[in-house]
Amino acid sequence: MNHRGGSPTEMAKSLEPRIAVPNLGLFLASTGMQFCPTAYQWSCHMKVIALGKAMSCEDVLLLNDMHRLRSEIFGSRLSWNVRVRDGREYDEFDDLQPTYIMTVAGSTRVVGCARLLPAIGPTMLERTFPRLLASGTLNAHPAMVESSRFCVDTTLRERRGEGSLHDITLMMFAGIIEWCLLHRYREIATATDVRFERLLARAGWPMSRLGEPKMINETNSVAGLLAATQTSFDRVRSPSYRSDFHLSKVTAAQESAPCPIYSHFPV
Repeated sequence: MNHRGGSPTEMAKSLEPRIAVPNLGLFLASTGMQFCPTAYQWSCHMKVIALGKAMSCEDVLLLNDMHRLRSEIFGSRLSWNVRVRDGREYDEFDDLQPTYIMTVAGSTRVVGCARLLPAIGPTMLERTFPRLLASGTLNAHPAMVESSRFCVDTTLRERRGEGSLHDITLMMFAGIIEWCLLHRYREIATATDVRFERLLARAGWPMSRLGEPKMINETNSVAGLLAATQTSFDRVRSPSYRSDFHLSKVTAAQESAPCPIYSHFPV
């Protein structure tokens, strides 16, 4: 939920449509997605996945679409000073073998994403936003993970969840917490702005501040910790939530037969 080269306002301005589709039916047919006219949704079936290193062609496509979403939100919409190449946003923290939590509509359409890294390693909070930390350091421990690059694509006109929060936003919250629970992380460190801090509280997932808010590039920014507990998971989980974290996507066949297009993507 933080960033490089700009103010950490991962959501406040990004919760708006990013593209216009004149003929939705034709577009969906070309992408293989499903259309539910009664709810005006791009996809009736969304799920949250966790992905690290690409082990298949499908993984490469997902990572590629995630980087494109980040480019559109952080580079185009928010005009942050981020590194964009071939329409994809990428930074040095993507080189540290993070885990990406993604909400996927259809087969390869990424509509939400976040990047998770162990907090005991290099973090954006300590390297980019130390002024948001009261002590100047994160005081990390093995059960702490850092979340960054959180964004949601709301061109999908999904149902609104509790407190008028977008359903994809709630799915992302739940996915991050569920993945942390499965990997025995208890705390999630992040940087955001005070508006998104209020959104988290409204969702029933309040943030504990690590310092006082600071103005960064005209944004009232703040760092904090979020609890990764079964209680917080139950609070933010929407009725439509589902994930495939229990499924192993790596097979012997995939490991022995790399995707022929790997070389074309920096993943």
